[in-house]
Amino acid sequence: MANIINHQIKQVNLTFIPEESGFDFSSVDTTRLKLKISEIFSDSKISTTQLPDMLIIFDPNNQINITIWESQNRIIVAFSKLTPYTSFSLENLLKLSAEVITIIGINSKIKAYGLNVISSFDLESIDDSGVLIKDNFISEEIVKKIDGELKSAGVNFVFEKESCRYNLKLEPRFSGLELNTTNSVDANLNAHFKGNPPASADFLAKLQLTYDTFGTNLIKIFS
Repeated sequence: MANIINHQIKQVNLTFIPEESGFDFSSVDTTRLKLKISEIFSDSKISTTQLPDMLIIFDPNNQINITIWESQNRIIVAFSKLTPYTSFSLENLLKLSAEVITIIGINSKIKAYGLNVISSFDLESIDDSGVLIKDNFISEEIVKKIDGELKSAGVNFVFEKESCRYNLKLEPRFSGLELNTTNSVDANLNAHFKGNPPASADFLAKLQLTYDTFGTNLIKIFS
């Protein structure tokens, strides 16, 4: 179909879901959390936002964000700096995540966790990514059932492998108020794992494999 070029990471985050009553939101040590960001990332400049059920610690210089969301029972550690896919490293994100769950006190109290990758890429020598997806992934039978002319389409793949559930969403990108077509695709991956994360070295290897497979799957899908 088309070669993938200019693959860029917009955000990578690790989300942890503690067991019920797994941590005390009111006693989270924000000072230690901010200190760990400064230790791991250079030139940090940290701000804190406290809401009734949410704590957000943000470092704009490094685009690092820690969100502790009590009502949704989840902790999110995110890196949101635009980075070429092949240049992104999971190591510091994982290092910070390990410190966060230790400080909060949920090391052995996690019932599920996820790796989420938000990215975009261009399709070489293609004018309209939405037409390419429509023509290759949407059957003619489905197209005929739509009351109107189908101009574009996206797809959402849900699959499982080795006790992990994956959700891969591919959507064409449009530009301007008139929604002009482009050769770009937004690609979002959610990998959902059950249980506590493994030890640090094994955890990094597991996440790196998931990240690498994401890129490989995209190449295969559009080949």
